[in-house]
Amino acid sequence: MTAGGIVGLALALAFAAGALLVYDGLTRPEVAAARTPRPVAALATRLSVFLRAAGLEMAVRTFVLYSLGCGLGCAIVAREILGWPVTTILAFGVGTVVLAALYAPRAARRRAAEQAALPEFAEQLRAGIGAGQSIEQGLVKLAATGPEALRPELLRLVMRQQVSDFETALREFRDRLGDALADEFVAALILEYRVGGKEIGRVLTRLAEATRQQLALRQEAMARQAHIRLTARIVMIVPVVTLVVIRLVSPDYLAVYDGPLGQLVLLGCIGWLALGYGVLLWLGRLPSSPRVLVR
Repeated sequence: MTAGGIVGLALALAFAAGALLVYDGLTRPEVAAARTPRPVAALATRLSVFLRAAGLEMAVRTFVLYSLGCGLGCAIVAREILGWPVTTILAFGVGTVVLAALYAPRAARRRAAEQAALPEFAEQLRAGIGAGQSIEQGLVKLAATGPEALRPELLRLVMRQQVSDFETALREFRDRLGDALADEFVAALILEYRVGGKEIGRVLTRLAEATRQQLALRQEAMARQAHIRLTARIVMIVPVVTLVVIRLVSPDYLAVYDGPLGQLVLLGCIGWLALGYGVLLWLGRLPSSPRVLVR
């Protein structure tokens, strides 16, 4: 094997190792629990929460099928434009995440709005309980007059508790929000529902104050993260666009990549580019609170 072949093989192996690490980081549960969920089940749960936040009330399997179809379309386009097997395969991989990338901003905005509404929700519920209402009565009232961002889920909670028990409805509400802050509020409500007591008002007040503090810190971190994400996208997009333009304008200039060895070198280059993009995103990631109150 020539020196160029060795370099291409090394780059391909490095790309494969980087892809494996990225996949492991995305699918590994954030906290090791006594009963660790399978990666597929954990990924399906995250996708379900994402679809709900993005406003896509569809099954995870349906979304996956749509994503695969989008990936197939991108692969066909890449095959017609570039004509390289490596870029065709990579275009299929990129195309499968296009739908998720398009709906990610909407999902992030909705989840941020729901998180910001949790303190107001807690305070209004505390006021209702202080006025002599039960938790169930307080939730029924909040479904109509509570924070606007949470009203659809609160209405679903009220309707759900009419056909099942109250704790089951609360757990479904918690799972649909899929947020550690919401887990704390739901845990407090379930505990109050089971054992009763007069401390629920004080607990809700403290949770509201702590949530506001956490959200303020998170907003500051998100402002700093936006610059890193923009830099990562520029670093990723500019070389890809340049490659496509050169291939369209002067295909003979890139004829060196048409052979098997050229494909390996191209795979290695794209792999390093993707690895750099992943590293930038990893450096700019926000710390997330683990969901420890879910069972």
